Amino acid sequence: MKANSIFVSVWDGGQEIRSDAFYDAVTGEVDVLHALNAPEVRVLEQEFVEFGGDEIPVCRSCHSYTLKSAMVANPHGSDLNEIQVCSDAECESNQ
Repeated sequence: MKANSIFVSVWDGGQEIRSDAFYDAVTGEVDVLHALNAPEVRVLEQEFVEFGGDEIPVCRSCHSYTLKSAMVANPHGSDLNEIQVCSDAECESNQ
């Protein structure tokens, strides 16, 4: 179920651009309601959704889904490593 949230993009050493958004905590999908065009910024540093008092990182490839933790096998042993993957299984960052 989608809920009100705030989408935050951080640019050029800390300049934040905040937009109203809907966030679906089940699927991880983020729908920005009013994207702002800010031509004076150049380098995107991070994106996240503010929801329920948390900052949930957004995928840097698709910009439409949040990241979630996944456990993968360590190629050099039998341990597991925790990594961040896009909530959208079809995102290019998961390939």
